[in-house]
Amino acid sequence: MTSATPPHDTTLDALLSGRLLLEQRRDGYRFTSDALLLAAFARPFLAGGASVLDVGAGVGVVGLTLRCVDPSLRLTLLERQPALAELCRRNAARLDARETPDGQRQPGDDKAAIHDQGTRFATAATPDEPLTTEPVRVVEADVRRAGIADRFDAVVMNPPYFEVGRGRLSPGDERAAARHELAGSIDELITACARRLVDRGVLIVCYPAERLPALAAALLGCGLRRWCLRPVAPTADQPANLLLVAARRAPAHHADWQPTLVLRNAHRAWTDAARAVFDRCELDATHQTLQGDS
Repeated sequence: MTSATPPHDTTLDALLSGRLLLEQRRDGYRFTSDALLLAAFARPFLAGGASVLDVGAGVGVVGLTLRCVDPSLRLTLLERQPALAELCRRNAARLDARETPDGQRQPGDDKAAIHDQGTRFATAATPDEPLTTEPVRVVEADVRRAGIADRFDAVVMNPPYFEVGRGRLSPGDERAAARHELAGSIDELITACARRLVDRGVLIVCYPAERLPALAAALLGCGLRRWCLRPVAPTADQPANLLLVAARRAPAHHADWQPTLVLRNAHRAWTDAARAVFDRCELDATHQTLQGDS
């Protein structure tokens, strides 16, 4: 059972204009706009009913955002930290509570509408258990070691951005692990994710633009040679500091660069494109594709 009122050490935050409510630690790991950018970028690559693995799910923000806008997705949230995995379960249960019997989302952001509903979409799973029986599962495991039998149509990941020894280590285990590669290098994480893809599956990540060489080497090393890349810049007069990247297996390397997404205008307000991401999980994807040789 999941209460509508979070404990005193957590907050309950509304996303997608109130359609999604996520509980997160007040002083621990807290998601950023990067996770919402990743979800919006991933959305066009996911067909209805696709199986999706969210690696390093945190409190479930990427996967549950995608599940909120497309209830047909078969979602697995993979998180190695026990406290965060528990928040994934609670957040998945809240999303369940906001569904009507016919599977449609209830409109509005009235938090009083949340009620105890059990955990039909937030069942615990052992790492070796098949994960295809329910729309959302939460697995508490390290992606490098999880014995997940399933292969997925898509794997989404917002990995740590910094190598150990670079940048200031955040206080607290949750925030430190979210920012620094304490549980594996980008090469190890990409390799583990690639093993969990179906033959034409797509790996979708958000990563610092300055670390593209490390990401590229990891992707190519796994045979993920066909890419779609979307740079993200803070403002129009600043260089991109993030990359949204989708990759799948292909015999030859090809990179399709998309127009830069600018987040803030000259007045430092969110651009219309950014607001569409945050309010509706929408991103202009007119030319966003991974078509070509398999």
